Amino acid sequence: MAVLDKDLSLKVLWLGWITALFLFILSGYLYQSRLDVDVHDFMVSWQPFASIQDVWGFFSWLGEDHVQAIICIVVAIFYYKKANYKMARVWYSSIVIFLLSGIAVQIFKHIIGRPRPKMLPEYDVLWFEVGAKWHSMPSGHTMTTMAWLACLLPFYKGKFKAFIVLFACAVGFSRVGIGAHYLSDVLIGGVLGYVFGMMLRNKFNLYKEVR
Repeated sequence: MAVLDKDLSLKVLWLGWITALFLFILSGYLYQSRLDVDVHDFMVSWQPFASIQDVWGFFSWLGEDHVQAIICIVVAIFYYKKANYKMARVWYSSIVIFLLSGIAVQIFKHIIGRPRPKMLPEYDVLWFEVGAKWHSMPSGHTMTTMAWLACLLPFYKGKFKAFIVLFACAVGFSRVGIGAHYLSDVLIGGVLGYVFGMMLRNKFNLYKEVR
């Protein structure tokens, strides 16, 4: 039994940082050009069917801390009952990664202090702001979900891998759909979460075994 090449994981990690830098620049462009506001206005007014806001609300709820923690615990217990202790450990570890990313995103939110969409254009960024109304960047739901995704993704393939990727993306875009975040908040939260998750996955020595 072998494990996936750690050098490959390091290359993927650096690629994540490069992508993060690119998306930081893109997010800055979105903010300065006011495209963030245009995308926000489109998403909250887009009505392909009557219950679209209920759909966004459901996916946003799936991104809540307690909901994802419960999912992780239930799945970990399932694998433990099946005597698949490796996967049980992966899912238990994903809870820790999820919670640590939640702490990290709160630090970022307090430092950046970007106002929520409903507060613009009257307000702008207030650095080191503690009020929840200035916690738009990065998206906490997106960052924690993507950190969770980074932990689990290497251990699955095929349709289930596609499912969890689409699930994570849906959680992120739902935050724009319900008007809680801008697109740049979601992009930065997603990349930070994925890189953070990869770093912790390697720290916890969660490498996929291959035969």
